[in-house]
Amino acid sequence: MSINLKFIYIQILSIFRVNMNSLTEKDILSIVETWNESEDERELESDYELDVNRQIFEYDDSLVDIDNLPEVKDETENIRNMSSTSSNFIDPKTVAKDLKKKYSKVLWKQKEFLNKTYQLCFNGNTTLPNGLLNLETPYHFFKYFWTDELLEHIIQQTILYSSQLDPAHPFKINKAEISQYIGICILSSVIHICDTRKYWSPVIGNKLVQETMTLNHFEKIRRFIHFNDNNKMLPKNNSQHDRLFKIRPLITHLLAKCQSVPYEECMSIDEQLCTTKGKSYLKQYLPDKPHKWGYKLFVLSGVSGFSYNFEIYTAQENDPTKRLSNEPDLGCSANIVIRLLRGVPKYENYRIYFDNYYTTLPLLVELAKNGIHTVGTVRRNRLPNCKLPTEMELKKEKRGTVVEYVTSIDQIDIVTVSWKDNKLVNLISTFTGKNPMKTIQRFDKQINEMVTLDCPDIVKEYNRFMGGVDKTNSLIGRYKIKMKSRKWYIRIFYHLLDVSLVNAWVLCKRASIEREMEDTLPLLDFRLQVAETLCKIGTATITTRKGRPSKMENTTEVKRQRISATHYPSTDIRLDNYAHWPVWTAERQRCKNPTCSSLTFVICDKCKINLCFQKNRNCYKEFHLNK
Repeated sequence: MSINLKFIYIQILSIFRVNMNSLTEKDILSIVETWNESEDERELESDYELDVNRQIFEYDDSLVDIDNLPEVKDETENIRNMSSTSSNFIDPKTVAKDLKKKYSKVLWKQKEFLNKTYQLCFNGNTTLPNGLLNLETPYHFFKYFWTDELLEHIIQQTILYSSQLDPAHPFKINKAEISQYIGICILSSVIHICDTRKYWSPVIGNKLVQETMTLNHFEKIRRFIHFNDNNKMLPKNNSQHDRLFKIRPLITHLLAKCQSVPYEECMSIDEQLCTTKGKSYLKQYLPDKPHKWGYKLFVLSGVSGFSYNFEIYTAQENDPTKRLSNEPDLGCSANIVIRLLRGVPKYENYRIYFDNYYTTLPLLVELAKNGIHTVGTVRRNRLPNCKLPTEMELKKEKRGTVVEYVTSIDQIDIVTVSWKDNKLVNLISTFTGKNPMKTIQRFDKQINEMVTLDCPDIVKEYNRFMGGVDKTNSLIGRYKIKMKSRKWYIRIFYHLLDVSLVNAWVLCKRASIEREMEDTLPLLDFRLQVAETLCKIGTATITTRKGRPSKMENTTEVKRQRISATHYPSTDIRLDNYAHWPVWTAERQRCKNPTCSSLTFVICDKCKINLCFQKNRNCYKEFHLNK
């Protein structure tokens, strides 16, 4: 068997990653004898895996003379550099082993956890700035996220994309038309029709949609709408390729606007699903969710339901090149938390809540060093040397039994609590533990009545503040844009539009509370007012009809239904000073100006309300100019 000893030497270094000084001649010869010449060299790694439990070889004087191979070291370094630069990826298993080794000697003691008063004192600022407090209407809060600069960028990229497809006939669009398109999309989240084209149907269609834009123009916008230049997208084999390149400018802009709002004291991190059944390699399958298929997002949300930060999963986020220099590598799930909390101020005692997917000891220690305290459920296999009881051990114990263990890592006190409810619940925290004990009501099947159980403070704390992302998902799910599209980034565009509307509504409520004003509109009315404003502001109403007039319209009289209340337009539509044409009607109606009660034949063609226009009184002008 003729095998180059130098090649074997390089393979042993690159595969086993051990020092040659630790291998005896007997070990090298055993590898040589078991070498299979017929196998491809690419299968070498799978054939000769080093056992992690193998003892380190002792040094022997009868080793191969390494001095005769001085150039091998450089070639080995080249092999390692080539493998590292080609993938830019560190094996998560290697990181997990290093962290496990570091935290394997942690000692846990069964004792009471002592809360520190300075940890419970919140030093952050949650007051909204004057720029947000001065926003008044729902349209203003929505425009805080979808600014004119963003709309101009979308218009520019849409025209560019259309010119790339057909340079001779580029698609022309302006800011008013893109606003109308967004308004129709929002309106479709409230008024659901299975086919988008049926919104222009004379039978089941919507009058506001029909008066805003024609069907052909709407479909042209939906066809050409774009957010980034495709010519600048890097190929997939490039290490800097961005899988979200087509919609990256929109994500970057919305993240900047969301993070500009002051953070709440208590926030939670959880998954969110942008549901879709379209074909895309970004689509994930989550069997525990109500909707199984879609794009997965990791969201940082406050208790109010406001999304401060989010990250769309593309399997590229954990790339070492995208990690900041001051951020440690704590594993895939823990790194998600580190990235989402980049904008949270340090050393101001913010509190973060997450589930057992993210919870690890290194994560809790790292956040506690930055003055951010945490609570989360935890898996038993992530707590080395901790003798928490199992389900079988607590089977004979009564319901409500509590076991508490405490440890200290790098002068950071950590407490873990096991509480027996219907099942065993394990939680971990850096600022609260079992005490002060509280009570909770549970139903007992044996006696068929409600009973009072002892409940640790950490359980109450977790249940109270963990539902921020769930509340966001609930608000989105009530009124969600369900328009279908074969383009994957259009579905994400609709989802980000829903997230922006929920954030705008929550921000409006928060501003009303700080200004000590009356409650804001319900989410349904908030969406309707934003949609109506986007459809009408700065534009004229479409009144033309296609086809010949029907003879039945002149010969058949239809009894009109009496309307109990008048629909007033929003303040933004009323004061936009565009296309408010007075129209003379055949029937005289009461003037709808609140300060007038006279009768008039004049109606505003855009606002659709009667306003008097007389010699001594001009309610038409007063209604459209005065706030």
